[in-house]
Amino acid sequence: MSIGSCIIDTVDIASIGAMVLRESDLDLLSFPARKDPPQVDWFERDGLDVDLSEAFFNDKKVTMSYYLKADDGSAYLQRLDTFIAMHEMSGLRQMYLRDLDKTFTLRYLGNSQYEHRHGILSQGRKCGFITLDYSMDEPLQLIGAEMLPTNPRATLSHITLNGHDLSAFGLVVSRFYDTALRGASVKSGISFTSERRTGLLVDTAFAPKKKSREITIDCTMMAPSREVFYDNYSALFNQATAGAVTIGYAGSRTLIAYYSQMTDFKKYKAFSSGIHVSFSLVFKTI
Repeated sequence: MSIGSCIIDTVDIASIGAMVLRESDLDLLSFPARKDPPQVDWFERDGLDVDLSEAFFNDKKVTMSYYLKADDGSAYLQRLDTFIAMHEMSGLRQMYLRDLDKTFTLRYLGNSQYEHRHGILSQGRKCGFITLDYSMDEPLQLIGAEMLPTNPRATLSHITLNGHDLSAFGLVVSRFYDTALRGASVKSGISFTSERRTGLLVDTAFAPKKKSREITIDCTMMAPSREVFYDNYSALFNQATAGAVTIGYAGSRTLIAYYSQMTDFKKYKAFSSGIHVSFSLVFKTI
């Protein structure tokens, strides 16, 4: 067990034979999803009429996986009881992770999965894999006030967010045009169907308007240090959520959209070895 790698409240979990398993911090790092802003989908207009004067975000469910061990059954049960009991105390948990060099405030929800290895009463070492669920009631704990990125990549992505090439945030774009160049669906006219009629009768005597569509930017993000990553990550979030954003591409083309959510966050190595993550940013056109 690595001493000091995870401290919950004042307890170093290594002291009770526990450790955080790899990739258990992904939910802590990902952007929260945006709460749907007030909007109207007018039939006679392209896209959506959206009030983006304010932005609000959903709380995040955080799932963490741990490994717990002891030399015999009695010691194992004592450690397991201690580990669960420290979570069940009143109030919020303060969790420090050394690899991220951050402390997060979480609310414990429960033990959603447990896998035990080796019989309790038999001789020898005992171990278990414990999955705990938390709520991050304040989902912006990782986000700072930065609006401008630092330490940009030398190679441009030629895709911009509010005029900033995404390479300025340390991003490499792996997929974008699949959704950016896809044609929009159209809003249908009034339709009529009847038990006494075959097929569907639809009003087509008008110029159809386009529906809103989702635009997905698949990204890889790299940074030489935690400090650069957190600054660029905060700047990316703040730019992406700054009301109606302009996504530029293919030279002079633009899309007007708003941030919806982040999906598929992955972390490829420990932050202590240099930052390498990937994720998808999802926007909705207006």
